[in-house]
Amino acid sequence: MTDKEMWRLANGICSVLQIEEEILWAMESIKRYMGNPLKNFLEIGSHGGGSLCMWSQIMADEGTLYGITLHDAPMQLQNTVSIITGKRVSIINAPSELDSTKDRLVELLDGERLDGIFVDSLHTAEQSKRELDLYLPLLNSPGVFAYHDIKPVHGEGSTGHFFQPIKFDYSYEEKRTGKHSDMGIGLLLL
Repeated sequence: MTDKEMWRLANGICSVLQIEEEILWAMESIKRYMGNPLKNFLEIGSHGGGSLCMWSQIMADEGTLYGITLHDAPMQLQNTVSIITGKRVSIINAPSELDSTKDRLVELLDGERLDGIFVDSLHTAEQSKRELDLYLPLLNSPGVFAYHDIKPVHGEGSTGHFFQPIKFDYSYEEKRTGKHSDMGIGLLLL
């Protein structure tokens, strides 16, 4: 299935919250940077599962998608994403900022590490920093730590206010499109 076909399928069933052009760009950028399909990918803030489905397109056949989210029906979300993508999926239904949530992910990884992380959670600078501090140590090198909604908005405390200065500590790429330029996706390339 092509990336655009997955977009249509995932958006029709689960609703993809990212702008199509931005998430397709992010997928291509991650593929190019990593060189090989990813084995383990984490999305923090999986919502309805649409973007989790999209990330399956950059995964190895034996890869596992992990999601951390607060969802009314986590098993339904896990099963839906697994059926759509054909991948192993594991959803942790807990706040991402808790040490116990990270500990649960470490148990599920069973000694393995993550190749990519995508954060689309509470959109605050404090939360964005906490998630980087907690989950960055679980990332392989090379690896990608990505954020959604990277333009500084909503006063001084948005994800964008965190991402814009921190990106200079890493190799990075970012994309914000036209009328949706208040959103955007930023990739920290490690």
